[in-house]
Amino acid sequence: MNFAFVLAKSLGNRHTGAMHKSDKLAFVAVILGCIAVTSIAFIYCKAVVGSFLPAVLPELEADALYYLVQTKEVLDGHPFLGNPYILEHADASFAGLLLPLWITALPGYLGLGPNMLFAFNAFLYSAITGVLVFVLCRKLLEGNRWASVAIAILG
Repeated sequence: MNFAFVLAKSLGNRHTGAMHKSDKLAFVAVILGCIAVTSIAFIYCKAVVGSFLPAVLPELEADALYYLVQTKEVLDGHPFLGNPYILEHADASFAGLLLPLWITALPGYLGLGPNMLFAFNAFLYSAITGVLVFVLCRKLLEGNRWASVAIAILG
């Protein structure tokens, strides 16, 4: 069973897995709404600094830049990520989870620099989180589709 079928089954008909047209519209509204909400931070940077993506990145979350440094170290050839701040310990063992850092680094292997990697992941993870919150709210609110969309976008 693939993810698309499970998602369609949780949103649509329980037997066939077919999504209703209004559910597809709500699904697209969640993705576009989450992207629009995430773009507010970049528009604010443009208004204040003069660039959508300045050389010194804004900190959208408390630890976003910390994880960006770890992602850069993965891209620099240290996949097991020791201590990204001390060169001698760059290949030491890391006590945290590595898979999320490897997934975050994937767009970097396609040629994106650290700043574009930051922006890409901000939009991507915002949309993924919105979809997951939407599916959860659809289950909890039992049929109140547009309330689920609003909660997913604003949540």
